[in-house]
Amino acid sequence: MIRRLRSLTPMLVVAIVAACAPSTAALSSPASTTTAASTASPAAPAGTAVPTQTVAPSPASATPTATASAASAPPTVVVATPTLAASLAPTPQPTVLSTPSPVATPSPTPTLAATPSPAATASPAPPRPTVTLVHSADNYMHVQFDRAMRQSGKGAVNSLDVYKLDGRALPPGSTVICGSPSCDVVRIDMPENLIRGSAHVMLVTGVVDAAGSPLSPDPTSMPFRTDTTSG
Repeated sequence: MIRRLRSLTPMLVVAIVAACAPSTAALSSPASTTTAASTASPAAPAGTAVPTQTVAPSPASATPTATASAASAPPTVVVATPTLAASLAPTPQPTVLSTPSPVATPSPTPTLAATPSPAATASPAPPRPTVTLVHSADNYMHVQFDRAMRQSGKGAVNSLDVYKLDGRALPPGSTVICGSPSCDVVRIDMPENLIRGSAHVMLVTGVVDAAGSPLSPDPTSMPFRTDTTSG
């Protein structure tokens, strides 16, 4: 719209100037007539006072001025028109950028490390029973264990089958009994005496203690020597 007003301004000026041209010509014509009239007047005789002629401004002389003023005013209006149009132009509104709302980041769920269960510690096995001593005098022998031993059933220490003398079964007629209430000592009696001071080996196999623990080692070989004197 502003560009269109600017393009029409020269045309308006030309039109206003053209309208004012006849008025200017009219203004110049009376002045020339008055001048010519005053010039044509005969010279006055010497010593005669020449009357001064006062020419009243004609109403027409004021009209061109007003017209000229009126003619010169439109350019000012025309120049001011773009300003008015510019003021009427919509002021661009500033673009307000919306601030994005912060995205809530979910907090990571803490991973709880599984606490390893303590490994079940097996209770140490109780020590196994052992043969500590074999003593012999004349026709009997004592076999000593380190703890109370089983007295009946499988693995009982008061059974002839679990003993061997020098790799052989005990001679017929031999007996075996517990030599103590806990049977940690057994007494073996034979029908014949052993030679005094002679060396022998007692072999014990398959016996267990009162809690059922097997002999260690199983079988156990225990060397011994008979007494030199009667016991």
